Amino acid sequence: MRWIRPLFYFVAVVLGIFNALGHTLGTIFGQTISTVHFSRPAPGFYSSPLLLVTAIYALMQLRRTRGEDRANP
Repeated sequence: MRWIRPLFYFVAVVLGIFNALGHTLGTIFGQTISTVHFSRPAPGFYSSPLLLVTAIYALMQLRRTRGEDRANP
């Protein structure tokens, strides 16, 4: 289905890569904004590597299957 590909790109990039990087950077810097500090790893930090790898894999699969949806309408 052609309509789902742009949605999947959005999910992989925004909800996958940006979310994983946000949790990791929040842990590295110890805060997200000036009033929110973390004394230990930020929530979601331990699952962010899996989320990042999954998002990258999804993007690779989208690129690999590009054009196949046109061949089978």
